[in-house]
Amino acid sequence: MNLYVTHCGAKKNCGTLGPQDMYTSPRIQRFVLRCESRCRPWAILSAKYGLFFPDERRPDYDVRLKRRQQNSGYLFSIRVEENGKPLSREESNTHMVSLAGDIRRQLRARKIDQIIFYIDGRRPDAYVALLHHAVDECDSLPAGQAHLEPHLDTCTNAGAIRLIRELDLID
Repeated sequence: MNLYVTHCGAKKNCGTLGPQDMYTSPRIQRFVLRCESRCRPWAILSAKYGLFFPDERRPDYDVRLKRRQQNSGYLFSIRVEENGKPLSREESNTHMVSLAGDIRRQLRARKIDQIIFYIDGRRPDAYVALLHHAVDECDSLPAGQAHLEPHLDTCTNAGAIRLIRELDLID
């Protein structure tokens, strides 16, 4: 089964909610509407919960993933921020390993074969890198934003990728 995914957003409604009610950004609302109008299975890639499906309800949160070249020593150059404060290198790395494991378990439990990652606007490199690591079990992600897309293209050409990146396409 294919699953359409977009990354979470900072603006959220408070409470224990489903993803369609929690995230308030126009990008996410457009994504949900497009998927539902085309009867496509979807989820939000949450920096806290991994894949957040429409049949789930979860408490709101403030966790963000930041990927930058200067984040050396961080797993895949991704620093985790929680409640506006950066986690230590060790805490960030532990969070990322746990999050990737959660995503793998979620994919197996729901029998998902392929992810179509919806990007609308600025490319969320930290979320793309996390998904590629979790979905394709790739441990060789290069540091730096400039190297991510060529790496993904190389993996795609080698047939070693289940993550599809589409800018504005939900068929």
